[in-house]
Amino acid sequence: MGIKEKKPDTLVSISGKDTEIYKEDASDLLQGKLPREWQWVPCSNNALVAAKNASSPVYYKEFFPRNRFEGIKAFLRGSRCQRARKQTENLVDAGLSTPEILCWGRGKLNEFIIFKADKGEGFFSFLLKRYSPPLATEKLLEKRQLLRQVGEIIALLHKKGLIHGDLRPNNILVAKSDGGFRFSFLDNERNKYFTIPPLLLRKKNLIQLSIITNQLVTKTDLMRIFQAYLSTEKNWSEQKRQLFIRDLFRRRHKRFTFILTRRKRHQRAENIRKFDKSHFSGECYHGSILSQMIATETTPNAWFNKHGILIKKDKTITSKKYTYTNSPPLIGKRFLPKNCLNFLKTIFRGEKAHHLWQISHILLDLGIPVPQASGYIIAGRNPFWRNNFFFCAFLADSKNLHAIARSRSDFSAWLTKYQLIERLAQSLGQMHNYGYRHGDTKWGNIMVNESDGSFHWIDLDSANRQKRRNNRWFDKDVARFAVDIIENRVDDTWLKVFIKNYARTRCVPSEHIEKRIQPFIKKIIKRHRKKLKVTQGAYQTCLKKLQQKSNSILRKAHHPFSSENILVLGDSHAIVFKKWQFILGFPKKHFTVCTVGGATASGLENPNSRSQAYKIFTKMQQSTNHKTLIIMLGEVDTGFVIWYRAQKYGVEISEMFSQTVEKYSSFLSELSTKSKKIIVISTPLPTIEDTAEWGEVANLRKEVKTTKQERIKLTLKFNKAIEKYCLSAGLIFINLDKECLTANGDLRADLKNKNIRDHHYDPTNYSRLLVNHLRGII
Repeated sequence: MGIKEKKPDTLVSISGKDTEIYKEDASDLLQGKLPREWQWVPCSNNALVAAKNASSPVYYKEFFPRNRFEGIKAFLRGSRCQRARKQTENLVDAGLSTPEILCWGRGKLNEFIIFKADKGEGFFSFLLKRYSPPLATEKLLEKRQLLRQVGEIIALLHKKGLIHGDLRPNNILVAKSDGGFRFSFLDNERNKYFTIPPLLLRKKNLIQLSIITNQLVTKTDLMRIFQAYLSTEKNWSEQKRQLFIRDLFRRRHKRFTFILTRRKRHQRAENIRKFDKSHFSGECYHGSILSQMIATETTPNAWFNKHGILIKKDKTITSKKYTYTNSPPLIGKRFLPKNCLNFLKTIFRGEKAHHLWQISHILLDLGIPVPQASGYIIAGRNPFWRNNFFFCAFLADSKNLHAIARSRSDFSAWLTKYQLIERLAQSLGQMHNYGYRHGDTKWGNIMVNESDGSFHWIDLDSANRQKRRNNRWFDKDVARFAVDIIENRVDDTWLKVFIKNYARTRCVPSEHIEKRIQPFIKKIIKRHRKKLKVTQGAYQTCLKKLQQKSNSILRKAHHPFSSENILVLGDSHAIVFKKWQFILGFPKKHFTVCTVGGATASGLENPNSRSQAYKIFTKMQQSTNHKTLIIMLGEVDTGFVIWYRAQKYGVEISEMFSQTVEKYSSFLSELSTKSKKIIVISTPLPTIEDTAEWGEVANLRKEVKTTKQERIKLTLKFNKAIEKYCLSAGLIFINLDKECLTANGDLRADLKNKNIRDHHYDPTNYSRLLVNHLRGII
């Protein structure tokens, strides 16, 4: 209700110290007439306000009934005018400032008060006019002082037992004074007095005051208000203060979300067209591609099938790209019902397309970057079998983050340049602060523009609102993002950066977040490993068995035609001698290969070793008729055993190294007495990365906290020591170290196994390298 809807009223009574001064003006205002020097002032629909422009401004406020129960409330609690007078007296008695009431009265329909205006502006208007960013240092200090004093004056209000009924920012008048700032409270008719004010109502007042845009009052500014408010609570523990502030932020986000989305929804309503045809219904924007399709009277299924470029298709979801002249491209998704249970899901959760339409607008209203929704269609009247169509903007210049991570060699530097991980963490934290979860935050669902670092969250099928702040779904969102950081082999520091920025946005300790997400990270990685075994693992196992079978058949067919037998002894790396490259490279030679997985030079003399390599090797040498013996050992020693034993027995690495070289040398000396020609192959270099999470061998060697470069240096030193012994003992030593290393001191890329879970060299390239060096020797 406003001045246009006001019904003329007649003055019945008027009271107060300035009755004679304002009696005639009050009578005219009740009738809807504007006296001289008065003007109407914009206000809410529940009142009518006019102001008199004079040296000392005066305001007239007429109270309209809010609803049909206003009469009952007035009978039980007093009218709004009576409550306003009473609460004004309570504020004055408490020593707090409020506009002075000059007179009051009533007509046949409504009541009114006339009060003297206090000097000052509303808190929000005062901030907007004087302290909008950017600010100079002096202005910034003034703003901080103002925020602290606001927190203190509200604390004083509550200490006096008073709860303000509507403490929105402009209901506190602010004026500058010599000692800082002076405050005055407006709209006091809904104030309440308590002997001990309830904590929930105290929080409500602080939340009402804090509903200000983040550009004007940041989260740090709000912390200053809340901390100044709590400074009067001397008996509160630090933990209780933190919980109080966290709850304030949670409730503020919830209220802010409601106000913002409702306001945006009203603004958007004019641009949206609703349609309800005989076989389909939905909503879209005026003038969009979808609106043009509806105008053609074409059925959605026929239009969807005929137009567009197919991007992705599975059993239930089909995605297409639509491009038209003079219109931005769109992505269209068709959702088919999976089964009869789809009817139950629709009852409880609504149609998927309608859900995407709503959640996209809500997240956009909250400042979360998601593609702009264009429209949705629900086709079919059968509640069990409805096709859903959803349309949104196509992000033409963007790629998903997973694809970028795989394609860019400078991925870490690129992340640093655009601070992408920090911004993604803050965006996800804001989404959770507002009470919404994404549901599937994998890197494939994050579209990023490589040129400027802008990003969007996509695939919002599982996104929805959660009632609890510390919900496990929020932890799953964080964990799913963290898993991609781990699996894409990005530097571990990025995971810490992500958790730190996310925790800061949510106002919780980062240690608390790390503890909560760890179980979910383990479950997701376990699920991914299981899936990898079923897909890639099954294919690789099948291929490996086929290669082994073909190599075995070829070796058996070749054996009768060979003129010389060569015995090969070694650990699991020596299995490379069974490759077909050795048959083609040495057609008159047959390689008898004896491999013992995990065999070490350190454990050759140990009769209780698990591998029993010494017994197997010596027995094989005695039982096999051969002229040449090839030996290859030591990778497990230099990559794990020497370090492990040094840690276990508390001795120096150099001492364990010397013992290993001595044992290997004595073993070679013993073999040389029984074989005519002995060839020693240099130990393969370590391949397990420092951050490796895949593979049984990598998991077994986690106890050793040494870097890959340290293990490579020890292996090079080991090979030089064995080469020195072989030269003195008259044995042939083939050193492959120079050919296996790059200029940076790392292993050649072509020698690394394609299967990240396999710590052996690539068998094809390694066998070629060995064949080239053995030619002319055997």
